[in-house]
Amino acid sequence: MEVEIWLTRGELSSRGEQSRAARSLLLNACNKRGINEKAAIEQMGGPELIDYFRSSLDITLSIAHCRGLAAVSLSPGQNRIGVDCEPTSQKRNWTAIAQSFFSPEEAEMILKATEHEKGRLFLQLWVLKEAYIKAIGGSIFGDVNRLQVNSLQEPDEDQKYSQCWIWRAVFGDFFLGFCALECSRPVVSVKENSNRLIPPEILKQKIMCY
Repeated sequence: MEVEIWLTRGELSSRGEQSRAARSLLLNACNKRGINEKAAIEQMGGPELIDYFRSSLDITLSIAHCRGLAAVSLSPGQNRIGVDCEPTSQKRNWTAIAQSFFSPEEAEMILKATEHEKGRLFLQLWVLKEAYIKAIGGSIFGDVNRLQVNSLQEPDEDQKYSQCWIWRAVFGDFFLGFCALECSRPVVSVKENSNRLIPPEILKQKIMCY
């Protein structure tokens, strides 16, 4: 399976700016592939656009954006992929958030981390969880607290493991996460605008659903 991840940076302080940057990035990526879908990209909502690419173009699409960065991943065929991004410099009560949304094992790991590492550890887990949720077509509110990344525990009878390919990296001032399910090792290329970046290391990892 081949995947392209396209990135673009900017101020992108509002959700509207982030959405427009992601659409502009998708339009650029499609133009590079000889695909003319300007009207659909500009007019459709995110979920509708993803469904349209899958059903009409046979392309799997995932979109992410945050303050300062937009990301788009494209893969030919009917695949299950997800991408996510978050700024590295955020201030939150990471322990409290982890206790509400992460597994007990993950929350304990963040609790024991130094203050400097709490946010980095939380966000590295978060981008993987959200990328996975996008890949399965789930809900961040209904599924994020049911997932545990790279668990050392064996699942109970009502739990199951999902084998998936994951990638997480630091790109400038941002954490990036990517997930691909039910496939052989994906070949991933990362581009900022049209400049190809260093290929990511893809790892096979277990995510436990509980």
